Amino acid sequence: MNISVHTGTQVSRLSVKHTLQFALRFVYRDEENIWPRVLLPMLIGGLTLYGASYLYLREYERYLVVPNDRVASLVLGAASAGLLLTLFAHSVTTAAVTSLALGRDDRGWKYFCISRRAWRTYAAYLRFLLLCAAFISVVAMVRNGLSRVWTDPALDIGANLGLLIGLAVLTVRAGFLAGPVAAANDKGRVVREAWQLSSGHFWKLAATMFAIALPGFGIEAVCEWVIRIAGFTPLIGNRTTLAEFVANYRASLPAILVAVGVAYALSVVLLVSASAAAYRQITDREDA
Repeated sequence: MNISVHTGTQVSRLSVKHTLQFALRFVYRDEENIWPRVLLPMLIGGLTLYGASYLYLREYERYLVVPNDRVASLVLGAASAGLLLTLFAHSVTTAAVTSLALGRDDRGWKYFCISRRAWRTYAAYLRFLLLCAAFISVVAMVRNGLSRVWTDPALDIGANLGLLIGLAVLTVRAGFLAGPVAAANDKGRVVREAWQLSSGHFWKLAATMFAIALPGFGIEAVCEWVIRIAGFTPLIGNRTTLAEFVANYRASLPAILVAVGVAYALSVVLLVSASAAAYRQITDREDA
C-alpha cells in the first residue's frame, strides 16, 4: 500500500486529501484482513464497558438511597476498572489496525493480538489520559481561584470553553499519532514523539480527525433516534428523582451502548488508518 507523499517543506508533506483517500481505500480493500482482527477486541471492550457501567450505575443508585463510604468506593472502583479494561481492548484494536496500515506483520493470535505494540499503545494512551487529567486539574484550580474574586457567569463559560479547546489541542497534538508511533517503533517514548511529529501539522491533522469523526457522530445520532423511537431511552418526568433516573438509564444501557458501539466500529478503523497514513507522510516512510 503506497501513499502519495508531497516533497518540499515539512508542512507540505502532509495532505489531508491523500490521508482520507488512503483510509477509505484501506478499509475497502483490506476489510477481509481488518475485521477478523478487530471484531473480538471490540466485542470484549463493549461487554467490559457494559458490565462496568452497569455495576457503576447500580452502586451509584444504592449510594443515592443510602450514602456511605463503602458504596462510594465501589462506584469509583467499577468506573476505574471499566475504563482501564475498555482502554486495553481499544489499544489491541488500534495496534492491530495500525500494524496492517503500516504494513508491519504482528506476532500473536490473529483475532486478539496482545503484542508488544498493543502494550506500548496501551501505555501511551494511559499517559495521554494522565496528561488530560493534569490539564483538567489545572483549569479547575485556576477557575476556583478566580471565582473567589470574580463571580461573573462568564468565568464558567470561559473556563469550559478553554477546557474544551485545550483537550482538543491535546488530542490532535499528542493523541492522534500515538497509535502509529507505538506500532512503528519497538522502543522509545510515544506521547512525546507524537507531540513532536504533529508540530507544524496541527490544522491538517485536526481537519482529518474532524472529517472522519463527523460521520461517526451522525451515525450515532441516527442510532439514538431509532432507540428513542423504539422507546428504549430513559424516562424523565417532573417528579422523577435522581435515583429513579439512574435506574431507568441502567435499564436502557444496552440500547445506548449499541448505538455508541455501531458508531465506534465504523469510525475507529478509519480514524486509526488515517493516523497511520498521516504518520507515514510526516516521516516520509513508504512501503516499497
